[in-house]
Amino acid sequence: MYLGIDQSLRCSGVAVIGKDQELLYVGTITPGKLTGAPRLWCIRSALRDVLAAEPDIEFAALEGYSYGSGAGRTFELGEVGAVVKLVLWDAGIPYITVSPAGLKQFVSGNGGSNKEHMRQAVLSKWGIDFADRDDECDAYGLAQVARATHLGVGKTRAELEVVKKLKDTTKKISLVATPARIVSI
Repeated sequence: MYLGIDQSLRCSGVAVIGKDQELLYVGTITPGKLTGAPRLWCIRSALRDVLAAEPDIEFAALEGYSYGSGAGRTFELGEVGAVVKLVLWDAGIPYITVSPAGLKQFVSGNGGSNKEHMRQAVLSKWGIDFADRDDECDAYGLAQVARATHLGVGKTRAELEVVKKLKDTTKKISLVATPARIVSI
């Protein structure tokens, strides 16, 4: 199984697909008006619940930061990303980070696609209509990227280019933790 996560402060999309590309789970993590540590706890707890319900995830893809869209919230976005990465680490799930343009290129063939074009591409390629659920649509596309990268496959030139770039530039994370060192002053 493959996991895609479109992480954000207000509404993170999550999707899980099987090896045959069947959609097994799709949903959103919405912390509402929570901020700070309570928001991070909510995201962590919800993602852990998804992983508990789908225990056979082999590989994941996270959308990289969209620096222009989070102006003034860089640190908060970084905190969310760190929480997501730690949950995956704790679960022993290797992951890749996919740039927003890489996701768009993989799904639609155009790294500059807008949300509507992405939804139409997902509907055309995989037969799933996400209507106005952009976060879930992106998460589903990321799950497809995770699958293709993990298996080293792709059907279109755009898919193969993205997979090759991710395989060339991404090292699988080591799941062996390095013990922390305590330094006395």
